[in-house]
Amino acid sequence: MYLDNLKLFIITVNEYKRFSLQLDNFDELDNYNELSYVKINTKLMLLRKYGNKKGSVSIENILIQMLNKYPNNIGQLKQLIADYKKIESQQFTYILADGTKLNLYETIEDVMYGMYLHADQDRIKRLSSTEESLRFICVRKYVEDLEKIVLQTFDLLVSLEDVSCIKNINHSRATAIYLGDTTKNKQNIKKSPYWSNLYGKDGTNLDLANIEKGFTTEDMEIILKCLDFLNELEKDKISIKKMDNLIFLPTKKDWKDYSETKKFYSQIVKPGLSSKVRYNKEKNMAYVRIFPQVDDLFIIDTPHIITNICEICLVKINNKSEWKIYSMGAHLKSFIK
Repeated sequence: MYLDNLKLFIITVNEYKRFSLQLDNFDELDNYNELSYVKINTKLMLLRKYGNKKGSVSIENILIQMLNKYPNNIGQLKQLIADYKKIESQQFTYILADGTKLNLYETIEDVMYGMYLHADQDRIKRLSSTEESLRFICVRKYVEDLEKIVLQTFDLLVSLEDVSCIKNINHSRATAIYLGDTTKNKQNIKKSPYWSNLYGKDGTNLDLANIEKGFTTEDMEIILKCLDFLNELEKDKISIKKMDNLIFLPTKKDWKDYSETKKFYSQIVKPGLSSKVRYNKEKNMAYVRIFPQVDDLFIIDTPHIITNICEICLVKINNKSEWKIYSMGAHLKSFIK
């Protein structure tokens, strides 16, 4: 997928907005204190690429590209360009202790390249002649003005640009974090291509039989209940009586007639039930994962971290009771009895 500068701008600003929401709005950062200082300067570092004239997502370059691509919006774009020019040209002089005079942009460059990016010696020396509270005023002013223009440009661009290729990225193979030894293990999963990034191998019926031999009585009970549950969901007409017998009855109000669960399960492409049963420390909760995009049996016996995996959670109240299905979806750490 090719990403031009306009799409790079959309992606990076969208990420910036996540941080900005957590760093408060400017009305709440008006007073100079430790927390406000950290938040404002964090915003400064994140916004730096938009104020850098040579960067691929420089706000000035982005606005010019938009002007060329969307001439019908010339009025809005020229106003945004003019607003940005004001940041650079506004009459704002910071007089240092040694008499040096800096405009707002020069002050920001000293802070950015002195304190945060490069530890530039000359800039740090100049900063030693500044008063931190006054420097905070300069940084806050710059960040507030630049952020406003960046977000306005983002809103306009999103309304004009086709962003479907950004939002809907379908990976042909799963991503994962591998926690094992890559020198001793191999990526030999071939028959389920989606999972070929994992360190494992294609399985055989003999492999499956050997895995089942290692099951405890509880493991077997849990796997069979999960299979019964999923088999029922695949039927045209669900047996409510059978499903009610499989679930933890106090959760019946959440399952209702199981139609939503059936719909959810039908959206998992080529589901495959894991043969691994996991338990919590108290062993009153058990988990069995459902992998999507499974074309054939495969085996992974070294640790990975994998996301977006559906999980069936089962519970039991005491050691004498049987396991019951509590939920299907995200991982649960506890349950309500």
